[in-house]
Amino acid sequence: MNQYKKLFVFVALTLASCQSAISIPSSVENVSSNFTNSSSSLSSASVVNEQNVIYGFHERHTLDISYSSQLNEDATAILLIHGGSWIGGDKSSMLKYRQSVIENGYVYIAMNYRLISNQSTYLDMLEDLDLAIRYIKNQTTNMPIDMNQIVLLGESAGAHLAMLYSYRNTSPIPIQFLLALVPPVDFTDPNYINFGNPTNQLFLANQLMQTTVTSPNELIENGYPQSWLDASPIHHLDGAIPTLMAYGAFDELIPQSNYERFLAKVDELEAPIEAIRFPNSGHALDNDPLILNDLFSLFYQRIANDNTSIISFDN
Repeated sequence: MNQYKKLFVFVALTLASCQSAISIPSSVENVSSNFTNSSSSLSSASVVNEQNVIYGFHERHTLDISYSSQLNEDATAILLIHGGSWIGGDKSSMLKYRQSVIENGYVYIAMNYRLISNQSTYLDMLEDLDLAIRYIKNQTTNMPIDMNQIVLLGESAGAHLAMLYSYRNTSPIPIQFLLALVPPVDFTDPNYINFGNPTNQLFLANQLMQTTVTSPNELIENGYPQSWLDASPIHHLDGAIPTLMAYGAFDELIPQSNYERFLAKVDELEAPIEAIRFPNSGHALDNDPLILNDLFSLFYQRIANDNTSIISFDN
């Protein structure tokens, strides 16, 4: 096994725990709002499930789709994008959100996308999001989906892709809102490559952006390649859509400076982004269950265009 392959396997193994980073409490799984089409106790018989629906040309191009059979009008679809450091992960890790999405009257759609391990870059992954949304748009007669708007929910690498796609691409279905959980937002942050395991960080960045940077010093001496800027949501804030972002104060994979730089730019541009800090949590957001519960309540309020929030976050 050559040195490149050894590093690839090492990174894949060490980042395996990121594939399903966020573990939501049972209270979040049962968050419910007063939607006309919501049901407080959906049985398996009242839910339509379609597994591994093919939306494109690659073996990773599959969707899981679930919605209540009790829907009496077209509902907004929430497209969920899994994490896994762009190198691994699977749509099955998003199942923890399915009950909440369906009970609140929405259509649950979780997607797989091509990965670094498939020799794919961020541009390929953005193409996959576009293909998935185009597929959804073409299902007007097959599923009870409102084609006038869609909502995105991403975790970690999936949150990064959701933000990047929403801010820099034109979606086939207009994106109404985005929930981004612990996304890396700025690859041009000098602390990003040196944080955690610099070898892993540099390897993933090179593969994701298709570059051959050999060390952080090279970035200091020569500047950041254009693809590193293009792949960073911070550099597309002029196209930002309404976004609710969550991040952990003790994130072990993303430095706090990443969020500080991002939020400073958000304030400067007055971008429509709300950021919720989890004061006791790392990347998994697992030490602030009450805040996580409130976050999802706020998420559903925002989708419903309810701006009279009574939620208070203890940050």
